[in-house]
Amino acid sequence: RTTASLFDRPCLLGPLAAGQDTLAHMHANTQLPVLAGANARFEATGDVRFRRLAAFFVELLLRTRTFATGGSSVGEYWVDAHRLGELVAPGEGTTQESCSTHNMMRLARGLLLTSVPAEIEQYASYHERALFNSVLGTQRGDKPGEMLYWLPLGAGVSKMDVKHPTRGDGQEDGARTTRRA
Repeated sequence: RTTASLFDRPCLLGPLAAGQDTLAHMHANTQLPVLAGANARFEATGDVRFRRLAAFFVELLLRTRTFATGGSSVGEYWVDAHRLGELVAPGEGTTQESCSTHNMMRLARGLLLTSVPAEIEQYASYHERALFNSVLGTQRGDKPGEMLYWLPLGAGVSKMDVKHPTRGDGQEDGARTTRRA
């Protein structure tokens, strides 16, 4: 327990424990493993505080920051709550990061395994949506085993035309370096 507590992030877990939403502008893939760790601590110790943290986080993210694809990050960061519609307007270059969707699916699956009947639909539905609309959507049809790192979300935007939001480089480079088994 002492070692596990070294990985706590009070700036994330404290507000969540108090029922507060401070996710805006946080790097998604830095925070998701912390919440997966919280759920793992519940599984290992039975301390329900950690499961409540993970469950509140998932419910918050699904309610306030999750696209129809199942992705929740814009680029690599979470945006302000309830602002996603503005980001998928025609011509917008909005992207979701595939890694954060994978990690969110892992967290939802972990919660599903310990869920009560009232929670099952939420976690199972999210997992299915993210699998079919996000994970499978990152595959490159003519290059088996190669995945896109950024999944475009703007109307009329091609997967191959998406640029990294801060580096400005295209999918071609990222696709070659981002391979998943």
